[in-house]
Amino acid sequence: MPSISKLHESASDVESRQPANAWHGHFPVTCAALLSLFTRAAAGQREFSRIERLLCVACEFWAAVNACELDAHLDSNVSDRLRDARFAFAEIGAEHVVNALHQTAIAPAGTQSNGLRRRRIADMEDGLLQVLDPVDELIARFAQRYLSEQQWAVEPARASFERHRSYS
Repeated sequence: MPSISKLHESASDVESRQPANAWHGHFPVTCAALLSLFTRAAAGQREFSRIERLLCVACEFWAAVNACELDAHLDSNVSDRLRDARFAFAEIGAEHVVNALHQTAIAPAGTQSNGLRRRRIADMEDGLLQVLDPVDELIARFAQRYLSEQQWAVEPARASFERHRSYS
């Protein structure tokens, strides 16, 4: 998904922050897992497992990093979002991402100058875009495990239903 620049940024500001090898989005297996979750959320379901929440946090955070929109993503809940991201990336095995997130101190909006805050977030984005972890692959593997567990949980129920149906 292309990044939409902020109104106060010039085209050269936006272009200078775009990575040389532009991100093409989450892998198909990740998209399939997210679609399943989004479909349930759109249907009004509000109960999600820890694994489902971690997957969503990792995907949302990583998409914000790659779109150079981390500043908007962090907004005023910076400490909560960074903490959640550390948990999510630790769970999927992205050690270098977790280390980068631990090393950056960013105060909530309004507690320090906006320029300094934006500069720290931009530096964090740059660092995250260069981590050694194959983040997209790690997220995809995590999504695949989630989908496999979902399928396994559904298959016994189907077999049970078929067994009961044959009694009638």
